[in-house]
Amino acid sequence: NPQAEFEVKLLKNGTVATVRLVRASGSNAYDREVERAIELAQPLPVPDDPELFAQMRDLRLLFRPRD
Repeated sequence: NPQAEFEVKLLKNGTVATVRLVRASGSNAYDREVERAIELAQPLPVPDDPELFAQMRDLRLLFRPRD
């Protein structure tokens, strides 16, 4: 099962500041579409508590097409 891994940095309002492909799945088309989906899903829901937000500001997201 191929896996793509992305690093996502969020702003306080849930806007995606950056998306970076950390590990490719082996399919360039799949990787581009996952990155596009992350960018289109914004703003992401974020907690109001600043301490909780600090824990999730930098996300590592794994995508497996068959899971």
